[in-house]
Amino acid sequence: MGEDKHILSIEEIIEAKGRDKKAVIPILQAIQNQYNYLPDNALKEVCSKTDITPGLIVGVASFYTQFRLHPAGKHIIKVCSGTACHVKGSELVYDAFGRSLKLNPGQTTDEKGEYTLERVNCLGCCTLAPVVQIDEITYGHVSVEGVNNVLNAFESDKLGQKGKIKIRDGEKGIPEGEIRIGLGSCCVASGSEEVKKVVERSVQDRNINVKLKPVGCVGMCHQVPLLEMIPER
Repeated sequence: MGEDKHILSIEEIIEAKGRDKKAVIPILQAIQNQYNYLPDNALKEVCSKTDITPGLIVGVASFYTQFRLHPAGKHIIKVCSGTACHVKGSELVYDAFGRSLKLNPGQTTDEKGEYTLERVNCLGCCTLAPVVQIDEITYGHVSVEGVNNVLNAFESDKLGQKGKIKIRDGEKGIPEGEIRIGLGSCCVASGSEEVKKVVERSVQDRNINVKLKPVGCVGMCHQVPLLEMIPER
């Protein structure tokens, strides 16, 4: 078995990040990384040992949506509420997650403490709208009907799958539809032209009935080269 992650004391975090007011964000980030939220006793200790005031902490923690002042579940479900996702029904997707997790009005964490549901302003992948991110796994084109499939997929894939992007599951077997290949400048610089050639050969060799569609910038330059698979509806 691997060693347990070392839990830093608040004093150790302060020593690493600093004691003046400009260290408030790094300190809060370090605390939340350890506890998944900002415990009140930890914040009081920060105030007692630094130049950071309670008012400054409240102002920062309430302004930045990354910070949570209440205990959260083991896994965070982020439903994008940006413009592209909103117009494609992300609010309905958010409500569907709430029903699937059996959340009461005003409740964001399920009874088992497994999942916390959040709205976020943007996840940076508008072409995949509506988008949901669970921990570091991103799911694109999520529908109300597909919410349970996303949760089931996460339970199956959460080990060793950090940072991967999942497009909505198709029906059983190989889905027919469209494969979009990013050929924007960032994608090309990262080798998407070669990826395109390999995909074309694979589709031909396997006689898969899909449409290959080159597209421009997909808005996810940090994840390139990128393929987007759109199952036929």
